[in-house]
Amino acid sequence: MRSASEEKLENSMIYSVAVTGGDSKTANIAQRHAIRMANLFQAKLRVVVTWDARNVEEAMDAGAPDDILKALVDEEMEMVSAEPGASRLRVERSVNGDGLIKGTLDAANESDLLVVGLTDQDMDTLSLLRNADCMILAVHQAPVSLRRILVDYQGGLEGKAALRMAGEVASRAGAALTVLCVSGDASVAGALAATAGRYLEPYGLIEVGKIEHSGSSTSQQEAFLAVKAVDADLVVVARERHGFFTELFDRATMNPENLASEMGIPVLIAR
Repeated sequence: MRSASEEKLENSMIYSVAVTGGDSKTANIAQRHAIRMANLFQAKLRVVVTWDARNVEEAMDAGAPDDILKALVDEEMEMVSAEPGASRLRVERSVNGDGLIKGTLDAANESDLLVVGLTDQDMDTLSLLRNADCMILAVHQAPVSLRRILVDYQGGLEGKAALRMAGEVASRAGAALTVLCVSGDASVAGALAATAGRYLEPYGLIEVGKIEHSGSSTSQQEAFLAVKAVDADLVVVARERHGFFTELFDRATMNPENLASEMGIPVLIAR
C-alpha cells in the first residue's frame, strides 16, 4: 500500500527544480524559493553552476591551480546545500562552461521549473524568462508564507495550464486561491470565472475567490490591482498568446516577462 507522500509524488507536476548557484543576495533569494518549491512537490533540486570556459582557460594560463574549477563547483554546491530545507531534498549539480545564460537554459531544458532571481540593476536574465523551455518562477524578494495566490485566467490551453499550476501550489501550501478574469465583455469575464471555478473544484482548496472585471486582459495594471486587493503572495500567469484571433476575441494574455520584472511578489509563469 502506497503512503500519502508516495501518492503525492506520483501525482506531482514538478519533478525537478533548477536554480543557479552563487552567493550573491539575488542568488540566495532564488535558491530559497527553489528549495521551498522542491519541498512542496518533493522534487529534485538541480543546482546550476556555470562559468565562461574562456575565462577559466585564461586563469589557468596565468598560473591558477588545475583544480580551481572543481573547487568552484564544490563551493557553490555546499552553499546551496546549507540553506534551510535543502537537507530534505535530492540535490544534483549541473555544470556548464558556456556562460550563465546558455548554461542555465540548458539546465532548464532538462527541468520542470526554473527559479530566476531578478534585480533592477541586472535585467539580462530576462532572456531566461523568454527562452527557458520549462515553467519559470521569477522572484525579487526572500520567500514569505504562501497564504494567498492569484491566478490570471483568460481561457485556452495556456489558461488551463495556469489554473492547474495555481491549484497544485495552493493545494500543497494550504493557500487560498483567487482567480482573476478580465475581458472587454463583462459576460465573458463571468463565464471565464465560472469555468475556472468548476475546473478547480477537484483540488479541494480551502478558499477559491473570483475577481471578474471588464477591461483589457493584457493590462498589467489589472494584475497589480488584484494583487493589492487580495494581498497575494504569489501570482500565476500563462505564457503570452499572440495572433489575430486571440486579439479579435479578447483572449490575449498580459506579457508575463514584463509582469515578472515589475511585480514585487513572485510570478510563476505556467505552461
